[in-house]
Amino acid sequence: MTQPSIPHAARDQLETILRELVDWDEVHERYMLEDWGTQILIMADGTVDTLPSGDQFTSSDIIMTLRAVGGNADTSMYSEGWTVLDRDTSEYVTDTGERIDEPEMVRRAIRDGDWAWQYDAWIAEALRLRDFDEEERALFGR
Repeated sequence: MTQPSIPHAARDQLETILRELVDWDEVHERYMLEDWGTQILIMADGTVDTLPSGDQFTSSDIIMTLRAVGGNADTSMYSEGWTVLDRDTSEYVTDTGERIDEPEMVRRAIRDGDWAWQYDAWIAEALRLRDFDEEERALFGR
């Protein structure tokens, strides 16, 4: 995760945006399902956007970025307790007998699960990086 510089953004303002305006389920879905390396951009108004891997962002409204892991992540914790992988078809069979593909399984697990611990970790890391950036500015006059 990287954090671009945000001129004059107070730490508590950043935390408020991250905790109150961001749809973390949407971020989580994009993190898991977008192509590997796609940049997930969280904007100052709480909206979420993406940028393909290798492209550069230029907006000063970006307050946080994550890189998607799609295709390179272990999804077993998403299926645990409510689906079973049918290895012959690569579909997941839910506890009600419905067959779904992996992206749908991940979407439902995110939507129906409690992922607060993950979202708190992302927020804490964004704030830690923000504090580090401020310390560097103070030390080196950036």
